[in-house]
Amino acid sequence: MKCCKRCGIEVLGNREVCPLCNSVLHREEPKNGERDTEEDSFPDIAAKHRVRRQIFWIATYICVILEALFLFLNRLFSPGVRWSLITGVAAAYILSSLWQMLSRRKGHIVKIYFQAAAVFVLLAGIDYSLGFQGWSIRYGLPCVLLALAVIILVCMIVNFANWQNYLTMQIFMVLFSLGYLIYSVVGRGGNRILSWIVFGTYLTLWVMTMILGGRKAENEVRRKFHL
Repeated sequence: MKCCKRCGIEVLGNREVCPLCNSVLHREEPKNGERDTEEDSFPDIAAKHRVRRQIFWIATYICVILEALFLFLNRLFSPGVRWSLITGVAAAYILSSLWQMLSRRKGHIVKIYFQAAAVFVLLAGIDYSLGFQGWSIRYGLPCVLLALAVIILVCMIVNFANWQNYLTMQIFMVLFSLGYLIYSVVGRGGNRILSWIVFGTYLTLWVMTMILGGRKAENEVRRKFHL
């Protein structure tokens, strides 16, 4: 029998480190002549992490080989069209999505942000490879933001018991959509109509959440921003 002096638990099996704090285990002699024949009852978390890392690196190796092949074919047969850049950005998106799915340490809100950003980068990469006509900013970014608003609403409905966790996300997206609106009005790269629609959507979503949430929503905002 082995024990962890730091956690104060007994660990069965042939482990050398504690599954909770990774400290070195100390062996205790069996009492009253009992034999230490217990089996390990803890899940092998380290083995699962190794499997996830192996899956990710195998996928990375395959993507790198395929992208190298696509670059060679692109330069050999059609050097004037940079279609290999599209496959490269798509491969990066696939790998980033795979990494997010295999990661267990990040919450779903962070993953939603990351996926939305990855989709926009994918669209921007495709736009750039085709000569950068600007459609990724004028149409791609507003569509991504509107889709993100729908995802936030669906998450609030599905996870209704913890709907207040999405208030900070809504406030951040209201500010971000306001920045895109200012960019569209002042600059020439945005889409004024879609930017107004995006800003109105997020503002309406946040205002309705504050009205329906009442005191609970106000307390959550004060707690998050230390008001």
